[in-house]
Amino acid sequence: MIVDDGSTDNTYELIRSWMDEKLISIKYYRQQNSGKHVAHNVGVNLCDSELFFCVDSDDWLPDYAVEFIIKFWENNYSPEIVGIVGLKAFESGEVVGSYMPQGITKSTLFDLYNKYKKKGDSVLIFRTDVLKRFLFPVIDGEKFITENIVYDMIDQEYQLLVVNKVLYYCEYLNDGLTRNAVRLRKNNPRGYILYYRNRVKIAPTLSLKFKYITMYSVYNMLAGKKGWIKKFSI
Repeated sequence: MIVDDGSTDNTYELIRSWMDEKLISIKYYRQQNSGKHVAHNVGVNLCDSELFFCVDSDDWLPDYAVEFIIKFWENNYSPEIVGIVGLKAFESGEVVGSYMPQGITKSTLFDLYNKYKKKGDSVLIFRTDVLKRFLFPVIDGEKFITENIVYDMIDQEYQLLVVNKVLYYCEYLNDGLTRNAVRLRKNNPRGYILYYRNRVKIAPTLSLKFKYITMYSVYNMLAGKKGWIKKFSI
């Protein structure tokens, strides 16, 4: 399934040529440019498979990835498990950030990074039925919502299977989300207000709670909100 978020290049013609070849089944949906989070919601709502795996347009999978994921899921699924978290790598084969912590087979995403100190981006495969319950909020005028808003909510109910294996190859383009993180934060403050407000509530330590309160304050000021201090509660 391909969700086209208002591309302005030859994406439609390229996908149309693939569909005409009829080598594989392709579902193609095009929307007005609204941001990756809206495209993600569309994909989740239209998905009819058990697992949902979001692959960005500039990235690709190793040949073994899909077969490995399906077999690993069939052999390890249990109701409290929401999906799989694995490694991303550059085209050179170098792992993005760090490998998974030794001895950890299950974890929430928050604990993986804050407790077990995983570094760098990871690849995530989720149960579709759970993602349908935790869609991204859509805010008028903002085209970016951090994925952690959804991940934090899912963490409250489920854990992920931790796989120390490369399941995804990535290329960080100059116009991609990762390279433009600062600009995205500045231009989409209301989404970050939601994110840090929730992080304040779930922070496991006082130091983290203070950090998130500080960031929550910063984005309220960037958004020009008034009276937010009076409404704020921990």
